[in-house]
Amino acid sequence: DNTNGDWDRARSSMVSSASRFDSWPTEPQESFQDTDGSELDEFSPHCFTIRGALVKDEVKFVGTDNGFYELIGRDARGGWQYMRRDAIGWVSQKTVVDCLSMIIWNDGYDFVRYMGGRAEPIGDSIVDTSLIDWTKAHGFVYSKGRYIGFCYYNDPDQGTPWALLIYDLAIDAWTRRHAT
Repeated sequence: DNTNGDWDRARSSMVSSASRFDSWPTEPQESFQDTDGSELDEFSPHCFTIRGALVKDEVKFVGTDNGFYELIGRDARGGWQYMRRDAIGWVSQKTVVDCLSMIIWNDGYDFVRYMGGRAEPIGDSIVDTSLIDWTKAHGFVYSKGRYIGFCYYNDPDQGTPWALLIYDLAIDAWTRRHAT
């Protein structure tokens, strides 16, 4: 509905017609087609923006701006149900990583790990998430027991704002290195 110039977006998740995992039309844009997407056509509760999805051990997870859900169901025809796992949202799909024994992401305020059915913050004084500019390029991956990310980290004490953030799962500790 765009009768007053403001979008009143339906809270549904859809897969684009291009079948690209990273191109879900979750916010209205000029290029948005009404016919785009049909796979996940059920409403996701209590959210404004669907930030992404992750499949781990055949369990489908959907992250929104203010929650983390398990998607129950086999396909769109049978209907999907969103089972809320926690009230911790995802700031960006690019921060969500399957780290074998856990899922790690950032909610815009802290880094969070989900393990054993429980989500908990894993930030510390080395990584101040308020200094990360999520509107700039960023990306996180899992490699050799570490959650590794590159982002715009605006620490005034450093010469350059671009930083490498490394969370070592074995010792539960962060390292931050700035680009030179």
